[in-house]
Amino acid sequence: MSVGHGAIIGRLAEFAYSAADPYFRDMLERKQKVLALAVAFAALGVAGLAAQVLQDQFGTEADLGALASRGRTIVLWSDRRDAAELLDAWGLALTAKVPAPSAAAVAVLTVTDLSALPFFVPRGAVTSQLKRNYPKQSIFLDWKGEAKRRWSLEGAGVAVIVLGPEGTVRAKATGTASAAEASRLVEAAFRP
Repeated sequence: MSVGHGAIIGRLAEFAYSAADPYFRDMLERKQKVLALAVAFAALGVAGLAAQVLQDQFGTEADLGALASRGRTIVLWSDRRDAAELLDAWGLALTAKVPAPSAAAVAVLTVTDLSALPFFVPRGAVTSQLKRNYPKQSIFLDWKGEAKRRWSLEGAGVAVIVLGPEGTVRAKATGTASAAEASRLVEAAFRP
């Protein structure tokens, strides 16, 4: 809480309690609660991203909020069933552009949006199929479409997102992979 807010609350307290009226005390308590909530929400905006834990088809968890807060995170995202080849092409294009000694400094995650799946499709069947189809690649499963909402990816189909240390989107590309776009994305990932 800043000094300015403290001074305002102090004045309200003096006024309300000097009046000795229950209405004013009640009003002061409400204003203090509202102010406390406003300060808490402001702190959330500065303190980093909210947790968003996703599991891959093997049960490994990743917190997208924590990874994005560290920076140099590239997310390969899709909400399309037939996107495997496009995502693989993006992965290869990006790998070719990342400088070898710096490759470990970049977190690359593949996230698939499964929020459009009907409720009656068993999740276990989906994860089993992904295990069979991609035994060596982790694909994080977003059952609720949280990543789509977080990074405004509605209708993107296939997207590559570069996140900065503060969790903001530094660069984004959609569609088919290209060397020029991969270079732009990698530059954004390594920009200070």
